[in-house]
Amino acid sequence: MASTSSSSQPEKVPETRSRRRTKRAQFNDESRSEAVSTIPAPTGYSSWRGWASLACGPATVIAERVLSADVADYIRFRAVCSAWRRCTADPHGDALDRWFHPYRWTMIHVIQRRGARQYCRFLNFSTGESIRMTIRGVDGRTPFVCTSQGLHVLLNMKTDGVCVLNPITGAHADLPPVTRLLSGHLRDLLLPRWPDGIHVEVTDDLVVVICFGEQRLLGVARPGDEHWAKVECQHRISSLFSSAGRVYSFSRKTVMVLETSPDQTPRLVKAPLT
Repeated sequence: MASTSSSSQPEKVPETRSRRRTKRAQFNDESRSEAVSTIPAPTGYSSWRGWASLACGPATVIAERVLSADVADYIRFRAVCSAWRRCTADPHGDALDRWFHPYRWTMIHVIQRRGARQYCRFLNFSTGESIRMTIRGVDGRTPFVCTSQGLHVLLNMKTDGVCVLNPITGAHADLPPVTRLLSGHLRDLLLPRWPDGIHVEVTDDLVVVICFGEQRLLGVARPGDEHWAKVECQHRISSLFSSAGRVYSFSRKTVMVLETSPDQTPRLVKAPLT
């Protein structure tokens, strides 16, 4: 009877499809970023395609297509791996960047508290998708006004400071306090009613427009300004609306458009009829 050789090699353990696979992505600047995937390879495939190694050019094109459809999907795309994040623009930096405005999202539930966190639920009125987002920097003393771009404008009741928040990306931009803007007006009557009767919109050139319609008071400011610039109003404004990067005001008598040229004082002019 043949004896088993003691020098025989141990049996090789077969590799499993669910093992961790590490791929490295190389960029044009010769830098490398590591991404780890734990997704099992499909049955019948002998090799596994590492999407983290996708070149920066194709990844950027895909990201642009995704962003043109929805900013929430763009954020999910960037969350796949660090290689894709390095190829694409960060949406968390500037709340006023119009490329990342949540146009299709609207809030359907008010802020809910769970421990130290605060949540809001949002609905995509194009697809019907519903998501719950953590809202940071918001408390019971800072209610918000929504713009037509889906941004939230918050007021700090203690300091009169204004903040613009993108609820999907979490980016925010600080604006000057409205204390000086409200000088000579019934501040104690207006601010306790916030956000009722307050309208806010944003232009393409990053100008935030705030309107206290009952007081015929309109103010404009950019991030970094020291104070709000007051705009003369001859009529009581019932609402604001942003279209094609410009802000329109509506009253019972006329429709006005806000002119915000860098070399001129902001002013309302009669909107042209088309």
